[in-house]
Amino acid sequence: MKCILCGKTEKQYYDGMCSSCYSENYFSVEGIKKFPFSYCANCGAYRYGVQWQQRMELYESIEKSLLYNMKFKTKPEEVIINIRLPEHKIKIGSKAIGEIDVIVKTKVFDKNDEKVKSTEKDSVKEEEYTIPITVSYTLCDMCNKKKTEYFEGRIQIRHVGNEQFSAAKQLVRELIKPRIDVFITKEEELDNGIDFFISSQKYVQNIGAELYKKFGGELTVTSKLFSRDKQTSKDLFRVDVLLRLPEFNIGDIIFINHKLIKVTAMHEKKIVGVTLKENKNISENVDKGFEIKARNKDAQEVIVTKRKPLEVLHPYDYQSTLVANPEFLATIGSKVKINIVDDRIYLI
Repeated sequence: MKCILCGKTEKQYYDGMCSSCYSENYFSVEGIKKFPFSYCANCGAYRYGVQWQQRMELYESIEKSLLYNMKFKTKPEEVIINIRLPEHKIKIGSKAIGEIDVIVKTKVFDKNDEKVKSTEKDSVKEEEYTIPITVSYTLCDMCNKKKTEYFEGRIQIRHVGNEQFSAAKQLVRELIKPRIDVFITKEEELDNGIDFFISSQKYVQNIGAELYKKFGGELTVTSKLFSRDKQTSKDLFRVDVLLRLPEFNIGDIIFINHKLIKVTAMHEKKIVGVTLKENKNISENVDKGFEIKARNKDAQEVIVTKRKPLEVLHPYDYQSTLVANPEFLATIGSKVKINIVDDRIYLI
């Protein structure tokens, strides 16, 4: 049987062609779809089709979009892409028109095909294409939402008297800062707290859990229907996460479960601290109820007047007075910090 193109007679034929003619007329690329390409001038997200993709460098995102829209007969050995765009400024509403040069390298014959010469198995076919590309600069859905102050939930932190209030506010900002899919639309300062308006109701709940875990207090989550997604036909809810910080601060002395405790940390519903009398680490559940006995801000510095048993100069009547937790060691004349609880002096 002769090759339909060159007339040669060989043992192996491919679609009526000899191996040489088949290799010459073989094309790995079956098709390249035209794709509209949009790039967010604000954040670097990119879109092909209807979906916005995660933030990526411009040339890298064009390359990825092109490969997604190329169909290959067999997996190529290598695809070399060169994107040529004119010098231009990235700004909303502008366009950049250029070309993409593509070289596709493919081995035509299967390396396991014994009927093909070894030289043909090793040969690589190169295909070259030039594709027009238009980059349209716009705003992605997320950046558009930022401009309209869109939000799906609120983080509400209350009790500005708590010394952890500033730290709680900062934690909200730090948790959102590295995210590209979540943003703070607005911060609203109130007399007794702050409201953060957040673009993702799901992430609002995650932030609330982190705040509660670190600072404790009282956490309340509520949701309210506010819209319906036209594309998915799903109901959309706004979620409010309210965190009421504890009434006490780190360093305050509270009475809980028949013990006087100096607070050192707060985790969810548990208080961590040190017992004043025994100087032992302890944790208690605040649901048991507590009473604030002394504030850390009211602690006073006094002078040690006696070592055994430990006495200090009373800050009010200036008399040498026995402390209620005399197991502490201190030298005469040194300064120590105390709190007064129920008319008794405690070293802290």
